[in-house]
Amino acid sequence: MAKKNYKANDIEYNKDGTITLYISEFTYSGLEKLGKQYFKDSRCREGLVKTYALIKLHQLISMGNDAVAIHSSIFTKISKRNYTKYLDILQREMMINIIESPIDNYKDKSGKNCISQEKNRYEVLEFGYDILGKQNKVFPVKLTIKDKDYKVLPIKSDYIKKHYDGAGLNEKREYVMSINNDEVLLVKDIVNHIKQIVNKSSKTHLTLKTTYSHHYSESYLEDLIKEIVIRLDNNKEHIVGNNFDYILDNKHNTRFGYYSELGFSIEALDECMCLRDLRDLASLNTIPEYGKDGKLYSVFSRIRRPIRKYITFRGSPLVEVSDISCAHFTMLPKIFEDYGIEITPWWELESWIYLTQQGDLYSEVVKDTPIPRDAIKPTFQSFFSIKNETSYIYGGKEKDCSNRLILCRWFRNNYPNIYNALLDWHNTQSIKIKRAANRVESDIINPICDDLRALGLHPFRLHDAIYLPQNEVEQIPFDINQRVYDYINKRTKPMLSESA
Repeated sequence: MAKKNYKANDIEYNKDGTITLYISEFTYSGLEKLGKQYFKDSRCREGLVKTYALIKLHQLISMGNDAVAIHSSIFTKISKRNYTKYLDILQREMMINIIESPIDNYKDKSGKNCISQEKNRYEVLEFGYDILGKQNKVFPVKLTIKDKDYKVLPIKSDYIKKHYDGAGLNEKREYVMSINNDEVLLVKDIVNHIKQIVNKSSKTHLTLKTTYSHHYSESYLEDLIKEIVIRLDNNKEHIVGNNFDYILDNKHNTRFGYYSELGFSIEALDECMCLRDLRDLASLNTIPEYGKDGKLYSVFSRIRRPIRKYITFRGSPLVEVSDISCAHFTMLPKIFEDYGIEITPWWELESWIYLTQQGDLYSEVVKDTPIPRDAIKPTFQSFFSIKNETSYIYGGKEKDCSNRLILCRWFRNNYPNIYNALLDWHNTQSIKIKRAANRVESDIINPICDDLRALGLHPFRLHDAIYLPQNEVEQIPFDINQRVYDYINKRTKPMLSESA
């Protein structure tokens, strides 16, 4: 059998439960030199190299350039109790960067803390030939990790490749990597258990067998499993019951009573990575309520995109029937008008309306730059609440600075008065601009959903988007996107035409 030619950053999952990462000669020699500088013991020098390789491994699996969450228990398996010393040396010598960035924990319905997600995030800092990719010689670093971690890393890697392999998705990849490995395996155990229940005629003798530790009571997990099973499409007869009777008696909830008939196909379970995904599926039929800003808060709106495509209504898949790109920016003319902000000269706002409704705002910003269209999209989210140009450009992650600078320059050069209105918003308005945008968004989307309901259809709102059962799509008598644009333009365009 021919010997495989490995390249830097190749990953090999070995049959003995170890993982081999191949790193470049440039990096390896630098790590060896560093180890000799700080340690006389060869085992410590080896631990330093493995600590670096472990971070590099996780960053490669996440398919992103940003820092990635790694649980401390993984470090202890690789580097024993000295891992904090190794991390300190690697950071001091600018081989890695450590970012303390806690991700919110959540509690179950009994008030008990759920399995925590990771706190610290790590990234390797590469220089010279590593970046240029000019070196062919590589060195293998063999990592012995816990059995559970060996099983979960390929699961996370495959999930990221399947759903989040693209520019502008670093936050999604970071989220997947941050999920505790025990929780990933617990979710897989639960999913397999549910599939056994569905596939067996007798459903009373199966008990959940979990392979790894968790912090949940058996009764809590049993209740969760029952709620999921009755909402599967092939168990629809269980959905409409006492809960639905209560909804019909509750006048406030009658308008959204049909949400109780949401279900999902069994394929949705395969896309669940954390317990929150399962909890959302279990409570999918919860009736939504309006917030103070008119926004409709529903469990459906929390469902992650990979799972959402398997959500159904009365067995029919839900599909998106509206597509307003960069919605809050598209709604800016209406936001400015509602809050008494005048943009002059008039043609700047007219040009903005044309670009956001007929063109592609993202593509326009990155035109003549090396930045991919999708890579600039996350930058728009933070830009919407800009208060000061300098602090905005340099106040975020170092890697985001160039994107933020390009976006600010583009606005300053092409739409200076709209740009100044965004910068001055917090000085002239008592409401935050995102809250104002949510109100305008609701003023637009809620009436459209009401009209669809009046026609006997069943719309499901997801922020600025509307979903309908696939078998109802052809019954829509109007263009939803055009309705949105008409609302934005109905008072603004006559005013601009008169100014012309």
